[in-house]
Amino acid sequence: MSFVSQIFIAGIFATIVMTFFSYVLSFFLKSNFKEPQIINLIIFKTLKNQSYVKRHDIYGWIIHFAVGILFVAVFKIIRIYFLVDLTYFTGFIYGFFGGILGVIIYALAFAVHPNPPVNNRILFYCQLVVGHIIFGLVMLFFLRHL
Repeated sequence: MSFVSQIFIAGIFATIVMTFFSYVLSFFLKSNFKEPQIINLIIFKTLKNQSYVKRHDIYGWIIHFAVGILFVAVFKIIRIYFLVDLTYFTGFIYGFFGGILGVIIYALAFAVHPNPPVNNRILFYCQLVVGHIIFGLVMLFFLRHL
């Protein structure tokens, strides 16, 4: 299978599983941890004409999946240049650090946003790290089996 196909397939499936985790946790904890919705709200609540974009629109999904695919591409590049093995421990560590990066990015976005989405920030950040660990493990599964 080609390099690009591996990145695309692993990125799509890892993002699906991570997003499913966020949606399930949102349901049980009665809070919004749904990254595609939060992305829509962060981007489009700053616009003066907010009426045409809703939190369920596809824009957040496209951005979310694009970032997931990019995340896998960066891993593949790191793997080539640093000879990283395809172990689940590697996926765990990569996911953990990706989660920390995600927390930093969301924290900055919430801090500079004039009207940030409302959710429990501590729980959101914790689930974001766990979700990225899940992402890293699913990514490794697909990269090992493609």
